[in-house]
Amino acid sequence: MSLMREQSYASIQRGLPVDRTDESQKKVSYADTVAFKYYNAGSWDTDSGQAIASLIVGPLTYGSIANKFGDVVGNINDTSLSFTFAALDTEVAIDYSVLEQLEGTKKTTLQKVQAITAGFANGEYCVDYTKGVIYGKKKTTASGAAVSISYKILSNASQVTLETGDIEIGSVELKDADSDVRANIKAANTARTTATVVVATQNVDAAGLVKNVEIDDAAYTPASSQVDVIGGTVTNDNVDQADKGALAMTLDRRLKVDADNFGDGFGTYSNRRGDFTATITNGAKTITVTGLPFTLEAGHVQAITKVDSSGNKYTMPNTNITVSGGVITVTDMPSAGFVTGDTVSVLLVGSTKTYDRTLDVQKTVDQSPVNQQYVEESIADTTNVADGTYYPSSTGMPYGGYKNLSLSGSLIDGAAETTTLTVEVTDDEDTTNASWIQVYGYDAKNNTVVNSQAATNQTTTYAWDFDNFNYRHLRFKIAATAATNTVIIKCRRSY
Repeated sequence: MSLMREQSYASIQRGLPVDRTDESQKKVSYADTVAFKYYNAGSWDTDSGQAIASLIVGPLTYGSIANKFGDVVGNINDTSLSFTFAALDTEVAIDYSVLEQLEGTKKTTLQKVQAITAGFANGEYCVDYTKGVIYGKKKTTASGAAVSISYKILSNASQVTLETGDIEIGSVELKDADSDVRANIKAANTARTTATVVVATQNVDAAGLVKNVEIDDAAYTPASSQVDVIGGTVTNDNVDQADKGALAMTLDRRLKVDADNFGDGFGTYSNRRGDFTATITNGAKTITVTGLPFTLEAGHVQAITKVDSSGNKYTMPNTNITVSGGVITVTDMPSAGFVTGDTVSVLLVGSTKTYDRTLDVQKTVDQSPVNQQYVEESIADTTNVADGTYYPSSTGMPYGGYKNLSLSGSLIDGAAETTTLTVEVTDDEDTTNASWIQVYGYDAKNNTVVNSQAATNQTTTYAWDFDNFNYRHLRFKIAATAATNTVIIKCRRSY
């Protein structure tokens, strides 16, 4: 017996109302005249006496059809809906789960009506009390063109008319929170005096300009001109700790950047990162660059920052830079040139480090070449091995992702004694209780396929291959008629 049942087993299914149903509503009895519709070759036409078993739909004027008392949305057991129509005489409960499944689908109206009335007998109908729609299957050919139907609905007790025109408040002022100073709301192009405060949070000068914003393409005076959080200036001065300041840019409006510890990326080179060596020439404006994988040109130079002996940084202008034979000359560098104690951070952009310009190819490094993808092990190299001995143990060892297995070694035994080597495998994770299977391999010494190597009163050497060896665990088993023997097993596994 199932404990979980559909909601209809506990109480009647009731759709949510589409109108308000609180105490602000009044109950209204409504007399409706409904024209039932039937499907007619692609359109829904008025039922003027269609055949028995025709599917018809009656859309009411209002939704949220109330119950008998008019306080909640009705249902088949408690409804204010009443009508007499010979073609429809038996109400059945509407299946709201079907309505929910149909919601938002691409089914046609006819397909939806067919789904809602599926299984109806002639004369049966159901009502969607939420949306105000009747679905039925005709019992007679009576006309449904004008069927009188009465029901209760919930209507607003009062109506609110929305004003769509302008609403005038009158003259508006904004009062300062700390004083009685008032700000008038005026058009932006209104003439004003220096005392005019337009908005309390803005400081506007007599020309109507918000202060602290610089005019574009105008002279900039360090420590005097105002600037917002982001600005730009061509200047070589330094600011002190905790000072505000504009960002530096070049004469052609490119942002100056610091090459120190510049982030890694394809095609970027920095001497601070060890990509090359940059050596200054004291008393000159030159930097010698060595160790690059490409021939240096002026277009490769993106930024140069000089750091003096006191740690002060100076981003040098790059508007007039020349390069010859790996030597950078900064013509517009102030002063006579570099002095003792100066260092530089040079940022270059060139070919990617993996690109070989000479061969026009991308270089790659294989960190795990195929010829190194193997493991070599000594499984056994001992004497006097007893019968039933397993290597490395009776539970074997995991084979891993290796593809091929090869064994080589020797078995030595005396007169009338035999020592036999076999290989067993299993895919069972429980190696203690697993069924171990003896497998065949290629005897490379004798050019045959065997499932064991043995020695009787002799020394037997072997070379044994197991290609495409796709098992989870393996073990090596020794069977000996006497424990006076020598067993040597060397193993190589490869991908």
